[in-house]
Amino acid sequence: MKNLIHVSILFVLLSLFTVILQSCSSENAITSPPNTQSKTTSLNTKSMAKQITNTNSISPDTSVYLPLSKKTILVSRSMSAEKIAMVDKYFSTHKNISTRTNVISPNLLTCGVHLEYDYEQEMDFQAVAGKSLGISNDLNLISCSDAKNIYGFSLYAASSFDNIETVHGAGFPYSNIMVSYLNPTNALAILQDTSKHYSKCGYYEIDEPAKYSYSYTDTKSLESLINNWNTGAKVLLTDFNWPEKTACAKWYNWGAQLGLYQGSNYYVMCDTYAADACGSPCDYWNEYTNYYSPAHVFSNWLDNVLAHWGYWDCCFKLANGTDQNINQIWLWAGTGDLTALQSFCTDAWENGWLLRQEKQIEIIWKCDTSNPCTNCIWPYGIWYISDSYYTGRVQYVAN
Repeated sequence: MKNLIHVSILFVLLSLFTVILQSCSSENAITSPPNTQSKTTSLNTKSMAKQITNTNSISPDTSVYLPLSKKTILVSRSMSAEKIAMVDKYFSTHKNISTRTNVISPNLLTCGVHLEYDYEQEMDFQAVAGKSLGISNDLNLISCSDAKNIYGFSLYAASSFDNIETVHGAGFPYSNIMVSYLNPTNALAILQDTSKHYSKCGYYEIDEPAKYSYSYTDTKSLESLINNWNTGAKVLLTDFNWPEKTACAKWYNWGAQLGLYQGSNYYVMCDTYAADACGSPCDYWNEYTNYYSPAHVFSNWLDNVLAHWGYWDCCFKLANGTDQNINQIWLWAGTGDLTALQSFCTDAWENGWLLRQEKQIEIIWKCDTSNPCTNCIWPYGIWYISDSYYTGRVQYVAN
């Protein structure tokens, strides 16, 4: 009799299991685990366009660009590309996401409700310890304050003598300010104006002295003046020429002429922005380091032109090399637009030169069936997005 009861119970359980499977199937549910072997995104680095390409799963902690809502989110849990597409469609019609003031505990939720916590990547950056980005903001694309607090620049080039105090007031220490576009012939009198704080700045740039044939005597006098002011300040010479005479270039070895190899306070910066017969900007950076020595090349320039993103990427990677002494990179924003500047910062983050802000989003999914407790077990079943909130959690992370 006991055996008959056991068999009957087993038959009932098997029948119930069969009914559940048929119910899920009738609701067009996903009936097999997602394929976790293949990612569904293809990266376009500069546009940040990671497009959804099929319905396989996306691995956890994958940055995904949502083309409809124009958001970039970090998927923190395994989600199918189909559900990512649902998230994209939801955010495209729900532009304003509020911040939750209270937290829902998953333990208090009834069945048929699932909380997903993802991170939205913001166009908000912070500096990285040991690496510095500077900007010459000639077109005033952004404010001094935004350059520091939103885009992560820790150095700023004052393009005129009068805006040094403005830059300092935005939060840049004097030691992180460059006095730029100096002409050594007339800079001596200007810099000796004691009513200004020129003597406190950390960097003094003589722009392309070889091109403008500046006086050797005046240039040496300028170095002496700056050394008397601030022994920690650095005098920077920019140049866009190949440093030695070859079949592709003239010979512009101002570094040797000004005593770079005799322990003077001069340093060389490359401001070649496009490829020529000698090579790409990356080739120039490497040649400057080899020719002038790593001790005298710790910083170089890039320009704010989106078409040059390939040079940005190459130069960031070169600067990360162990044979380089480059711990500063400056962006000349005398051209281009805000889109290019944001892409530059994104590339800097991708190469370890900035941290990027992420805001946590709570996405509330609900089961769209009449009997959610049996028909929906995440991620299987038919789900829809009920609501979403910023949780208030913000973090700055490396790539």
